[in-house]
Amino acid sequence: MEMEHESVECVRNRYFTALLVSLISFCCGTTIGWLSPVLLILEKESSPLGEKPSQHEISIIASSFCIGALIFTPAYSYIIDRFGSKVSALACAVPFMISWIILTGARSSEALMLARAFAGAGSTGAIVVAPKYLADISINPKDTKLPYLALIAQNAGILSAFVVGSFFEYTTVVWCLIPAPVLFFIIFIWMPDSPVYLVEKKQYKEAIKTITWLASLPSNNRFVSENLNALIRDQMQKQQNRQQNKCLIELLLSWNALKSFAICLTLFSIQNFIGVFAILCYATDMFTETGGMFAPTTMAIIIAIQQFTSACISTFLMKSTSNIKVRLMVAFFISSIGLFSFGTFSYLKKNGYDMSSYNLIPILSLGIVLVMFSTNIAGIPFRIIQQEFSPQLRKLAHTLMIMWMWTVAFVVVQLYFIVKNCFGMHIMFWVFGTVAVFGAIFVLIFIPNKEPTAVENILMHYPSDVKEGDKSTIDTLL
Repeated sequence: MEMEHESVECVRNRYFTALLVSLISFCCGTTIGWLSPVLLILEKESSPLGEKPSQHEISIIASSFCIGALIFTPAYSYIIDRFGSKVSALACAVPFMISWIILTGARSSEALMLARAFAGAGSTGAIVVAPKYLADISINPKDTKLPYLALIAQNAGILSAFVVGSFFEYTTVVWCLIPAPVLFFIIFIWMPDSPVYLVEKKQYKEAIKTITWLASLPSNNRFVSENLNALIRDQMQKQQNRQQNKCLIELLLSWNALKSFAICLTLFSIQNFIGVFAILCYATDMFTETGGMFAPTTMAIIIAIQQFTSACISTFLMKSTSNIKVRLMVAFFISSIGLFSFGTFSYLKKNGYDMSSYNLIPILSLGIVLVMFSTNIAGIPFRIIQQEFSPQLRKLAHTLMIMWMWTVAFVVVQLYFIVKNCFGMHIMFWVFGTVAVFGAIFVLIFIPNKEPTAVENILMHYPSDVKEGDKSTIDTLL
């Protein structure tokens, strides 16, 4: 049941917890955005590495992030199931701290590669853990926007890394960004685990304490009892489903599962083959090559601001029930325009055409791509997992898709440098644009025109048949 007209005191603990867990997503964003501005520092004659890294070494430094993420994704899925979201979130902070510590003394390309691998390990954990924890503490239907704080915080981290990396030297950048995971670990270790995990482990007394703390209500309040009843019924339903399940292999080999895997694998391939991860890694380098109205670092900061602002606006204004098929199809199509425009501008500039009258095209083009990605392309494929797979396979599908996402990102980063050096950057952007067009067509043909249940899974389903003041479940358990 919904708490009507919650006071500031009622939501204070819940929103503080949400902002705190979003800090791990902020850490993810800082590690993603760190490389772009720092590349200019590494490629100077006075490089902190002693000598400038080669183009091949830079591509390995960038893609080692994906390798670390790929390796650690199944580990985080196991940790969440075995130890809960709190322990998993704390585990995310450790690779971030190790990464920054390595970077403080890194004086070789190999050290940077290792640091980036640890950064990827922490980032994939943040992508897996933060939205789940935020969903688990959304004990009021009005909290439906809380899980989206993870994406906003991640974009804020990218923006922060772009800003700090543009105005400070190599070591200063590291010392500016390292406090975030340290602060998160020190504070979050005192926070409660999610009530969902506590009920799964039958720690009902702790679950009641957590719900009362999150809601800032006494334990005998009707809202607390109804939340606990809803969580217990949900857990009992999951156990019943597991008992009635077919063999996992039989489920995986069913026609519906194979079709769903094919759709999602293709969709996640398209999502990552439009080159957004490469753009975030090399934005400053790309703008250096194309030129523009502002300095390369300034243009990178501007597109990061656009991405962050659009994520905030879309989160609070866009209805979660809007047609995700149309949104995704339009987002791919608009992204293709931005990618083709940037590639064409790069081609004309490279071939000696005077593009001084069109200096806004690079920043507008990549800005459009990042806006479409942060508002639609980044999140909707995960909602389609909820739509396509049965409850028994969703967790496995989610893990496999994240692993596939990092695999494709690795290929794209490597391919970008090969194609750029052999044929020019414009060719790669035309490839990205072509993939985006294919994505729009694929969504039109293969994605069903129905709404996923992701938002419903985020919400707590409160029983309508619970009588006023009914605390039977609590009384029985205690």
